[in-house]
Amino acid sequence: MTLNQWLRFFAAAWVAYLLFNTNNPLAQVLFLTKQAYLHTTPWLAALKVIGGGAIYAAIIFAGLWWAGGRGAFRQLFPRIRWRDFGIYCGYGLLYPVFGILGHVATIFVATGPSANIKESLASWQQYSWPAYRLMSWQGVFTTTANVLVTLMIFLAIIQVLDGRMQHHPHWRNLCVYLITGILAGAFATTPSSPDLWSNVVVTIFTQLPLLWSYRRSRNLGVPALIVWGGHRLLTGLMLMLNIL
Repeated sequence: MTLNQWLRFFAAAWVAYLLFNTNNPLAQVLFLTKQAYLHTTPWLAALKVIGGGAIYAAIIFAGLWWAGGRGAFRQLFPRIRWRDFGIYCGYGLLYPVFGILGHVATIFVATGPSANIKESLASWQQYSWPAYRLMSWQGVFTTTANVLVTLMIFLAIIQVLDGRMQHHPHWRNLCVYLITGILAGAFATTPSSPDLWSNVVVTIFTQLPLLWSYRRSRNLGVPALIVWGGHRLLTGLMLMLNIL
């Protein structure tokens, strides 16, 4: 892709990030706290939560279309092969392991004052099946969009460094993974997850099985399913423990 195409995609991703993670009318309409969720009719809550996720993903995927057209979609979503299921299962098992390692590593990271997220719907899903189901449907859209952003960062860094470090492949790969982790971690810093350095550390770990699975499958759907399934599994286990 050309520089102009990369700028088009990342401009759309930045617009989506600002719309949903800053104080603006759209975010105020779509964002639901625990108390607002409990006092909102189910159909309206579903419309806000799932619809918000769909709008977020639509903006980012519109950026992909703007940058590369139909060819970009065909390249990122090729025909599924049987070996992709094996890749999904193998790297899907690694994802929660690397996630745990990342969270353990944050113990050694100095953190700043954290926002109170106990009243957020993302936190409440650990105690409520209806909230968990809503966030699961929202996650289909937001997770796929966020994985797309991470992969596009990854591919852009590879394109930049390939011509500059082609004689040092090991150092090049290390730089690619580190830079991708830092930038993707910054993109993951939101009002419900406000600590930048903790997000960077966790992302550096969790992106490894994600990016490895993409390099093996060349299909965006495989790492997206790994991340979505891993999040849903861990959150579902916490929900069951809290209910019991």
